[in-house]
Amino acid sequence: DLATANASSTASVLLNTTTAAALYFDGSNDFVNIPNNSSFNFGTNDFTIETYAKTTSSTGNQVMIGKINGANNFWFGVSNGKANFSLVGGPDALGTSTIGDGNWHHLAAVRQSGVVSLYVDGVLEATQNNTGNATINGNLTLGNFSGGFNFAGSLDEVRIWNRGLCKGELLNNKNKELALTQSGLVAYYNFNQGLPAANN
Repeated sequence: DLATANASSTASVLLNTTTAAALYFDGSNDFVNIPNNSSFNFGTNDFTIETYAKTTSSTGNQVMIGKINGANNFWFGVSNGKANFSLVGGPDALGTSTIGDGNWHHLAAVRQSGVVSLYVDGVLEATQNNTGNATINGNLTLGNFSGGFNFAGSLDEVRIWNRGLCKGELLNNKNKELALTQSGLVAYYNFNQGLPAANN
């Protein structure tokens, strides 16, 4: 923001009118393809994937964030109206609250020391033991999974970390944008570019 004052103690203010936005997916053919790179190869190590999501999905599986190569895959999304994280090598971490209610929800999947924890709006809803290999030789996609399981809704503040965030970090960061210099942050998409509710 830019503000200037004159000698009469009145001020004229030029405000930054850029509106924070989100990325909308129509549930049919909208998706984002992010080329594979080594930053997304977590192996059996810790990681965190988080996003804000808004959807009315109540049946089936819809993928918000995922990687797949043959039988090797992970995906984070909504399953029958509840948050779900799936990684080959262990059972899904399935939330308990309904997120398919048309409201914004903060979702986070954290693997730390071989345990996957699923948080919804800062509340721990599921834990599963899973030491599966999260190094998958495929592109990262937002909004679908290998051409299917299309997500209908909006995403914002997609963040991928190469470490397991603790609950305190999730709570501290979930309601604000981040500075780019964050320990372990390997990908950050805040979707502030373009025009809200328009084709971009």
